[in-house]
Amino acid sequence: MTRHLSLTALLAAFFFITGCGLFAGDSSEAYQKGLKLAKEGKTQKAYKHFLAATKKAPDSASYHWAAAQLAQNQNSAFIHTEMAWKSGMKNVAVLTTLLRLSTFTDNNQRITKMLSLFSELPDTVKTPNLKAELFSFLGASDSALNIYNGLYSAKPTPTLASKIGHELNVKGDIPGALRFLEKARKENLLDGSGYVLLASMRAYEYDYKGVEEIFKEARSRGLYTNEVALEEAAFLFVSNKQDASEKILQGYINANPDQPDQIINHRARVSLSFMYAARKERDKIKKMISAIPKESPFKAGEERFYKVLLDTQDMETTPLLQELDSIRILLPQNPNIQLYSARVLLKAGQPAKAAEFYKRLPGIYVRSPGILTEYAVALAGSGKENEALAALSVMHRKKSFTRGSLELFRDLTFRKNLVQKSEHAQQLLEKLYGNEARVRWNGAILALRSGKVDSAITLLTSLEKQFPEETRFRTTRISAMIVKGDYEKALELCHTGNLPREQVVPLETQILRKQGKDAEALQIIEKAVAEKPSPQLSLAYAEILMEMGKNEKAADVYGGLLNSRKEEKEQDAGTAAIYNNMAWAMLQTENPDKKITTEAVERAWKILPASPDILDTYAEALIRFGEYAKCITLLEESKVTQKEPKLIFQLGTAYEKKRDLNKAIRLYQSAIAVIDSSSGKIDPFISKVEIQKNIDRLMEKGN
Repeated sequence: MTRHLSLTALLAAFFFITGCGLFAGDSSEAYQKGLKLAKEGKTQKAYKHFLAATKKAPDSASYHWAAAQLAQNQNSAFIHTEMAWKSGMKNVAVLTTLLRLSTFTDNNQRITKMLSLFSELPDTVKTPNLKAELFSFLGASDSALNIYNGLYSAKPTPTLASKIGHELNVKGDIPGALRFLEKARKENLLDGSGYVLLASMRAYEYDYKGVEEIFKEARSRGLYTNEVALEEAAFLFVSNKQDASEKILQGYINANPDQPDQIINHRARVSLSFMYAARKERDKIKKMISAIPKESPFKAGEERFYKVLLDTQDMETTPLLQELDSIRILLPQNPNIQLYSARVLLKAGQPAKAAEFYKRLPGIYVRSPGILTEYAVALAGSGKENEALAALSVMHRKKSFTRGSLELFRDLTFRKNLVQKSEHAQQLLEKLYGNEARVRWNGAILALRSGKVDSAITLLTSLEKQFPEETRFRTTRISAMIVKGDYEKALELCHTGNLPREQVVPLETQILRKQGKDAEALQIIEKAVAEKPSPQLSLAYAEILMEMGKNEKAADVYGGLLNSRKEEKEQDAGTAAIYNNMAWAMLQTENPDKKITTEAVERAWKILPASPDILDTYAEALIRFGEYAKCITLLEESKVTQKEPKLIFQLGTAYEKKRDLNKAIRLYQSAIAVIDSSSGKIDPFISKVEIQKNIDRLMEKGN
């Protein structure tokens, strides 16, 4: 759950005006001019006037504090803030700003500084509650809890109950937070914030009926605050009860007539627009733009987010991500914007970054089956397959699942050789979604991957009759025949039926090559590409060329494929694979072009930085072109390296080339150890015996 503090409002204060005496005319005039320019949005000019005022009256706390707000860099902001404090402006806003701007090597130093500053606050401000809030602000939940628990024991209040529950949640003690809040609920010690937090904790336990009960109870006890209402709307949205969610939100998009636009109104509008985007209701998003009050402090950021919702399909990935970064800075934290950012990152092939956004979502969101499945996909894509499996397993044990969650669980368990669990997931999929061709096809694929070729062929034959419009069953049956070695039957299937040419030719050439007829296979696919080129045929052509050792020609074909791809697909996984294969093909030639090869693999790596295959190609290129230091940095900074024997070996090779033989030997030994424990995702292409020979050779050289 996102950390939320009452200190936020204090940090947002722009100017703190104190009763200061009159200064010389010049300093006061500069200060007043700065205030006027600041209100007009001319911040750089305003800062120059504030700076001039501080030089004329260096002991004025208010002048320094004003200058700190508009300073153009962190160092200047810190100096002005520190001068404001030393000049007597000792309040929470200045204290927290100092902590934010100061540079510390670790959090302990930050805490020590906070305690020192806290001791200088006026006694009227220096309360245990504030001290706990400051500990919380610095992430020291244990220290905050010690104070809150003491205060709660002496005089329990709903506000303290919410704060204790929040800190337990921040610590990751979800069961502890749930127990505490349930006890406080029975004792009538929850306010609206407490009910929101309790609903989130129940969501973490997949207790969706319990979440509904919490909202009903809050309403019956007169604690159905704006915060509770928006949380219930979020719960209804992720539960696919969008009409009910929309009904609640519609009541909050406008402020009361006598009030300015509030954050609650902003949140309601963003939630509604996010919902409209999901339903492709573009006109309603456009109406929401015009519904933002002209004087709203959120207007600029909101408008930009709604335009992103409208224009996403036409935006390239990099500018889209940059725009979302800017929007998140402009607006208060919002789970819908976080979720949207996570989805864009996941689609762009950046699963590790996406996972961080999913992780920070409130429990109501991240424990909904659909969103948790997305989170698991991001975790698996970033190399955290065990975490993904654990998250899915807990959800499934609670009898909560989606088709996507079962499919991901099936694939991950199979990859980890947990065949029984994988087959059980497929059986459940077929029980629930057996009428869908894709589900049945995946069952055949699972049988084929499990080595049950005859069973797969029998099943595919039956499914082909059941789903005559689905060509995938026949093409997969042909592939199964090839695996079995029944080439004549596979060739016969290629030439019968109504399979599209672009699907038949790659299979036909594969069969011919298995039969040792390479020249005939190459002739067939070259003719097909010349007659009617398509991305699918070009990919198959390039792969065959690589298999036949015609790497320069393969690299040319990959290059042509990249040029033909649409701009909006520039950042997808398919493009990354083409860049990677192009670079690998060039590396297999005698004199690869350094610039073209490294540019290709760098582009692939930027799209999928956690891909073991791409890292392997990148490392191979860097070693080939003598960039050993860069190779070492690349592999040491990647979390993937330690799991892959081939990458550890590549790292050892780079150190050997750098003449750091001791480091190289240790890495070669690590590669052997990892081969013993896990083969990794990529083929090491080198045996333990060969690695040991390398070690022995280096040991002799060292002696």
